[in-house]
Amino acid sequence: MAAAVGPRFAFLAEYGLERGDVDPEWERHVELVRYVAPDLEVVVYRERMSGEVGLNFRVTEGHFSCSDILRLSDREAAECRRDRVARNREALAEALDELREFLLIHALPVLRRDAQFFAQVLRERSASARERHLVWEADRLRPMAETAFHERRFAEAVALFEQFPDRLTVLDRAKLALARRRLSS
Repeated sequence: MAAAVGPRFAFLAEYGLERGDVDPEWERHVELVRYVAPDLEVVVYRERMSGEVGLNFRVTEGHFSCSDILRLSDREAAECRRDRVARNREALAEALDELREFLLIHALPVLRRDAQFFAQVLRERSASARERHLVWEADRLRPMAETAFHERRFAEAVALFEQFPDRLTVLDRAKLALARRRLSS
């Protein structure tokens, strides 16, 4: 993989990055090519089992994936983004070309060590994590609320539905309103 990565990512030298050593322990699980500078590391990898090819970035402020960076410009695309699987040379070449293009289109602020960009990525990643947690929590509580509603345990249904007010469906809202009416009558 290193031979395929080298020519495509040689431009990283313009940003003060040099090829770095790879821990042999990591090599058992993933093929890595590291580009390092004192304040930045860019890792191009291919996982041995899955064949997934991707990029990671590490800076003083933290580490970032391609999805973290893409989320700033296109949240939906970031949530759907998956690393490409490359099990042969042609697929690897295509995946590496896409990653190089990604770097040049979306990640130049990383290469330029833009502290405001890093802060924005961290804020967006945190907001996205909170959003995923809210969705997960609503998905967990909704069946419990529906069961309580159907079993005429209206106080419990109201208490459960009220725990995810921003995630209520139209039907959830109707059940909540009816449960409240039943409690007050």
